[in-house]
Amino acid sequence: MYHLMIRLSCRNISLKEVHFTHALSTKIDAYTSVLGITPQFGKDSNAIRISKDILEYPILLADSKLLGTFEAIAEETRHRLMQGRIFSDQLYNWIIKDMPMPFPSLKETAMAFKMSVRSIQARLKQENTTYQDIMNRARRELAVGYLAKPEYKIGEVAYLLHFSEPSAFQSAFKKWTGVTPR
Repeated sequence: MYHLMIRLSCRNISLKEVHFTHALSTKIDAYTSVLGITPQFGKDSNAIRISKDILEYPILLADSKLLGTFEAIAEETRHRLMQGRIFSDQLYNWIIKDMPMPFPSLKETAMAFKMSVRSIQARLKQENTTYQDIMNRARRELAVGYLAKPEYKIGEVAYLLHFSEPSAFQSAFKKWTGVTPR
């Protein structure tokens, strides 16, 4: 995200703080050389802190199709936060956390949450969603994140998201966002 902000604004952005939930698994120099500061590890959440002045930077490399995609995701997130969909958010976060492992089936999810399949379906129905909706949301948001990185090719993203073939991924992505992965 930090590098994406730099690329979109064509400006240097200094970080104030960086926190990671995971423990340090490599030499700190690898992080410091990329971020320009020494991050903190083992925190309660992943976070970056930057100056609020950055919100005023113009986006010089704007893309209207990408904007539409991000606005749709932001609106869905806002709506979800306003509705208080606690269980579906827990389920979504659990799926994202386990990536890039294969997406779990509903039965595997029920076992992990120590619930029956019917109980999961009933709880999701109360929150006006389905297991498939959550899986699609996770795949879509991961796809957008991967595709924002130029080092990933479409076929690699399809593989990471466990699609049978790149064309299946391309069709799903177009259905989710209205644009092709390219």
